[in-house]
Amino acid sequence: MKKLLFTSILCMVLKVALIAQETTVFYQSNTLVADSKDNAKFYIVYKPANNTKLIAYQKFSIDNFLLEKGHISNMQSLAKEGEVINYYANGNVKDITNYKDGLPSGEKTHYFNSGKVNYKISYTAAGYGYGSAETSSTKYIYCANPEGKVLLENGNGEFEEYGINEEITQKGLVKHTFADGIWKGYENGKLIFIEVYKKGNLVKGEKYEPNGNTQYYTVRNSRPSPKGGLNEFYTYIATTMYDMAQAQNHNLEGDMLVKFIVESTGEIKEVRLVKSTNNPLINAMAVDVLAKSPKWKPATQQGQPIDMAFFMPISMR
Repeated sequence: MKKLLFTSILCMVLKVALIAQETTVFYQSNTLVADSKDNAKFYIVYKPANNTKLIAYQKFSIDNFLLEKGHISNMQSLAKEGEVINYYANGNVKDITNYKDGLPSGEKTHYFNSGKVNYKISYTAAGYGYGSAETSSTKYIYCANPEGKVLLENGNGEFEEYGINEEITQKGLVKHTFADGIWKGYENGKLIFIEVYKKGNLVKGEKYEPNGNTQYYTVRNSRPSPKGGLNEFYTYIATTMYDMAQAQNHNLEGDMLVKFIVESTGEIKEVRLVKSTNNPLINAMAVDVLAKSPKWKPATQQGQPIDMAFFMPISMR
């Protein structure tokens, strides 16, 4: 049997390919390209960066205010690379975050609208992009409140994150750069979650839903995964595609990148080819096999199943 090599990444989808000159794309959401400017919520201008293989981008509101700028590695994955800057509506810097392979990696600095620093943290990337690890880690370095009072310094103290109107959105204790003890989250002044940490590891969490339900969890975020594990899913895809190809006298040769949505129900929907082979029948076969594959375990966020995009590069030799 021909061997199929699989890897997987999580990222959003784009329906266009980069051309040599500047390219503008209008979006309805982070994962959905708008069919017209009138239906768009924002737009992004892409252009090849000077003296690098990266692609520079600038994200604008539909009324032309700069929201974000940085670089991506390619138009298929849209994986952010290097320093990314986010802006408030008045043009002041909101966040400066470093990325590697589409994941926050390294230092992030968050600013108040006034220009003062709210906090500095450091990410170790894993789990939700190219990496194979399940979770990322966060180190808390510095934090100050809107009045400039230092609450956390050299990795010890209390962390407080503030929203656009300088209201507290989450707070908790930090010891030796890691979350430790009780953390609480707020929305419009209302408590929405409580989490307990020990040396940076989540012990337990409770998320309070608007409908009065409570979600209990021990993993803050998880990515989608096939039931039975990746190896079993890879075997299913490889065996099914091989049998179909043999029946139609086709060779499994080429590379493709398949994107699909794992819905909160576990169903696989919206299977599309981002990168295809030169054989239309093999391309259609891959889409068909994935569309008919068994349910997955959905991604979760604070105990709640959510929809999440999944990209699967497939190399057939």
